[in-house]
Amino acid sequence: MQLDAIGVLHPGEMGAAVGGVLAGAHPVWWASAGRSPASARRASAAGLIDAGSVESIRDGCSLIISICPPEFALDVARQVSGFQGVYLDANAIAPATAREVASLIEDAGGRYLDGGIIGAPPTPGSPRTRLYLSGPDGAKISQLFAGTRVDARVV
Repeated sequence: MQLDAIGVLHPGEMGAAVGGVLAGAHPVWWASAGRSPASARRASAAGLIDAGSVESIRDGCSLIISICPPEFALDVARQVSGFQGVYLDANAIAPATAREVASLIEDAGGRYLDGGIIGAPPTPGSPRTRLYLSGPDGAKISQLFAGTRVDARVV
């Protein structure tokens, strides 16, 4: 899949590690505005590019990956209102919340992809992290992870 850039919102331990496996082959952006120095260190160590703001990610990326605590998933989706690309919500959220996030993204012209991560962050020496994907763009997005520490599977 050809991508302009990939955005990761917001790079905690898992988000930075997942973004890092993609950063070798694609430009992977994150937004430093409002984030902690610890987030900046994780993002830098993973090879992520600071886009400055979530709006820059929304406007400059063709794929956004949301990896955050479940209680913030809806607010994170609201931050990219108007996004026109593929929005991968890889959070452990309830089906009703997933439908709400999907509506926010799709009503604005984007494409929603549901995801779920199983395992520890993908690091050398750890077992492969599994990423389950469900939605029309699942097969294309799973190809991005081929040959990485993330085993992406379409369900």
